[in-house]
Amino acid sequence: AQGYITDRVADLLQDMGYNRVLVQLGETMALDPPVNRRGWRVAVPDPRAAEQDLWALSLRHRAVATSSGLALKFDAGGWHHHLLHAKTGVSPNHYLSVSVLGPRAMRADAMSTALFVLPRDAAASAMARLGGGEALFFHADGRTSRLEVKGFAA
Repeated sequence: AQGYITDRVADLLQDMGYNRVLVQLGETMALDPPVNRRGWRVAVPDPRAAEQDLWALSLRHRAVATSSGLALKFDAGGWHHHLLHAKTGVSPNHYLSVSVLGPRAMRADAMSTALFVLPRDAAASAMARLGGGEALFFHADGRTSRLEVKGFAA
C-alpha cells in the first residue's frame, strides 16, 4: 500500500503542476529535482542504526522502496517479523533489508518485499521475471551487495 500511495500522491502533485517533487510516504518517489541539482539525494539507512546511511542515492523520475524485518518484530531478537515466506510461513532472516530502485514506488515496494523472502541465488531470476531492476541487499552477516538486472518495465 505504501508504494501505491506514494505513486498516487506524486501523480496528483504532478497533475496539479508541481514537478520538483520528492514524496516519502513509506516509500520514496522523486520527480524533477531542485533547480541546479541532478537529482534528489535520498539515503537508504542502516537498519541497525537509522542515523547511519548504507547508500546515498540520487533520484530523478525514480522510486526506491525498502523492506526490512526489523520494521515490525514479533520477538525481542527480531527472528520473527512481519515479512513471511508464503510457502513456509517462516520469517526469513538472511537479510536485514532489501531496497529496490525503479520507475514507480508500487512496483519497487512489491519487488523489495518479494526479494526479501527469497534467497540471494533466486533474486536475479525473480527480478528478470518481473521486468528487471536494481536491488541493494544488506545481509544479516553485515555484508552489502548490489544486483542490477536490465529491462525494468514501467
